[in-house]
Amino acid sequence: MGRLEVLSAVMQIAYTRMKNTHDIHHTLPENLPAFLQQLEERQPPDTRRQLMDAMGLTQTGLFDTHPSKGDRIRQARQADSPGLFHLTAPATTLFSRFDVPARQVTRDHFETNLGIDFNRVKLVPLADPAADGAVHETPATPSRAPLRVPFKPRGTNEADGRS
Repeated sequence: MGRLEVLSAVMQIAYTRMKNTHDIHHTLPENLPAFLQQLEERQPPDTRRQLMDAMGLTQTGLFDTHPSKGDRIRQARQADSPGLFHLTAPATTLFSRFDVPARQVTRDHFETNLGIDFNRVKLVPLADPAADGAVHETPATPSRAPLRVPFKPRGTNEADGRS
């Protein structure tokens, strides 16, 4: 659950960066899972710890349909059970060439969920991991439609979209 919490925060960073490169350079990463992994690896230990600490403090509300993360963690600790499934290797090891379906799913996500027109946007390989983590900034045909982000970042105002 801790890793999912970090990945959720990383996803918000990723969409902000992708929106910027889309709006300025009309490019997006060709492999979204690899882009997320690259951003996750760069998260400082203090940031990870803060996210996980906050996650454990949440409580289930009266009208919530599912237990909160904090309540799930407390229940798991009380059960004191080793769990049913243990895998320490990355899930990518289950595929002979994970990069192929990752690129296909990335394109499908951009096209189906975000409405990206690939006549106006170029998918590009990731920048060198030693760089700042942005996708390559290769200019392409100008885009007329802005990137639609599939979720609203935390802490924004419903009415005007500002914090």
